[in-house]
Amino acid sequence: MEIIDKTQEVIDKTTGVDEGASPAPAADLKDGASSDKVVDTKNELDRLLSEKGFDSMEELEEALERGTELTKEIGDRDLKDILEKAATLEHYEEQWKIKDEQTLKETEEPEETVKRLEKALKDEQSKTKLRDDERRRQVEAQANVTKYDKLVRTEIAGITDIPAEHRPVVEMLMGVNNPAIDIDIADTRAVKKMVKDIGKKVSGFEQAVIKRYRDGKVDVPVITKTDPAPSDLKENQPKNIREATKIASEKLLKHFRK
Repeated sequence: MEIIDKTQEVIDKTTGVDEGASPAPAADLKDGASSDKVVDTKNELDRLLSEKGFDSMEELEEALERGTELTKEIGDRDLKDILEKAATLEHYEEQWKIKDEQTLKETEEPEETVKRLEKALKDEQSKTKLRDDERRRQVEAQANVTKYDKLVRTEIAGITDIPAEHRPVVEMLMGVNNPAIDIDIADTRAVKKMVKDIGKKVSGFEQAVIKRYRDGKVDVPVITKTDPAPSDLKENQPKNIREATKIASEKLLKHFRK
């Protein structure tokens, strides 16, 4: 009688498996590897943001958009060459201005020089006054905005039916801390950032509502089922255009007789 030794086969099948334990499911191993990859990616992103001086992904996105727009404007031209030419042109313009001033002094009469300088002084004074007036209006406008914001917050805080968690969104609807008010609609980056910011606020508001229900601060409304009222629309449907015109005319006449 021949005896077959299968000891090695058994050992090969059970290598690495503890007695009484079952192997980890393949899905669990896959999920663990995926989780490690996500952590590594996040760490690498955090390192990149810190190294390049960005505080958030939004700032990085804005920088990339600015770089993309600048690249489109520059094209294949060399940025250093563009800056050098701009500096050269600025230098020439300053020299031309000085030369024009000297030419005027040499060709005009003293009286003309006095009039020209007086006019230049008045123009500069007018520009200064315009700048001062604009700054004053900005200060006044900012003071009014601050006063408005404070009043709105005070009034909303006094309404007990509005929970504290909902106040930021209510304030935003009334113009307080609403980025859409001061947005430059021609600034693509600013518009995108505004949409994201408002989206975050709305999402936060939704979570606050859900949390209030979950915490039992608000009762879930009970909706009772009601039988729909019988409808006679099908019976009154016109069969053709003539009947439709007749019904419409009768309704109009009935309306104007009131």
